[in-house]
Amino acid sequence: ANGACSICGMTVGEMMANEHSRKVAMACAREVSEIAQAKGILAPDFDVEEHVTSFNEKVAGAKPSMLQDLLAGRPCEIN
Repeated sequence: ANGACSICGMTVGEMMANEHSRKVAMACAREVSEIAQAKGILAPDFDVEEHVTSFNEKVAGAKPSMLQDLLAGRPCEIN
């Protein structure tokens, strides 16, 4: 959610409530999960969408660190 929230300028909850940003975040999470499963880091039956949804519900009001950096005019970790 860090990158998607930062690109969209949204909290985690706002990003998940928006159909378009949620799709981007879930696509990123699925890609990471597929790579981790291929490398044996995650079990093949790990449900990444359920995990991401459950976690993000718990931190809905959060502004990820990258978004906080961008809003404050600081370089973020990808600079």
